[in-house]
Amino acid sequence: MEILGHQSTGGFLSHCGWNSCMDSMSMGVPIAAWPMHSDQPQNALLITKAYQNVKSNYHVPKGILGV
Repeated sequence: MEILGHQSTGGFLSHCGWNSCMDSMSMGVPIAAWPMHSDQPQNALLITKAYQNVKSNYHVPKGILGV
């Protein structure tokens, strides 16, 4: 949290685990989302929709999450 809260931190490359997302958002640091597996793709989409300043090129393949 100290690193994310430092004034020179301009962004955070994250795998989008829930704790990483919450830490980054609580400190107001933009997230560059790079989800790998499990809940991470859904977390990346959630933060992208909730915070329009965050952009995502991640695509959920058909058949996953009922899409």
